[in-house]
Amino acid sequence: MKIVIFFLGIIVALIRPACALTPGDLSRVTLEQHPGLQLSHDLVFRDENGQQFRFGNSAAKQPTVLVPGYYRCPMLCPLINDGLIQALQELRMSVGPDFQVVDFSIDPGDTAADAARKKSEYLRRYGRPDASEGWHCV
Repeated sequence: MKIVIFFLGIIVALIRPACALTPGDLSRVTLEQHPGLQLSHDLVFRDENGQQFRFGNSAAKQPTVLVPGYYRCPMLCPLINDGLIQALQELRMSVGPDFQVVDFSIDPGDTAADAARKKSEYLRRYGRPDASEGWHCV
């Protein structure tokens, strides 16, 4: 199961940044792989409530799906999130009890209010109980 979640996260991570690129930008895109490299558990973000969110507190507890993007993306990002939510709904395991989802914005202009709106939308569409504690928008 961890492998499925890992690859789902990789797919989303590779597709989502394309929503902000122009066709000219795409010719300069490269993929740089770092097998075995881990994200620092000391990374600190602001969550949808404006509170500190330490990445390690989430990732140390359970498998974690990382979803980069930005919360006010009008075009492709919603398509990616639709696909993510549909894929998660098909799993027997659930966000919260079994694994974590961390949506993180790459737009410095996004606010905690933007993150809170998206989290509310994602949870409503996902529709499973107990997901709120495992789905983070930072």
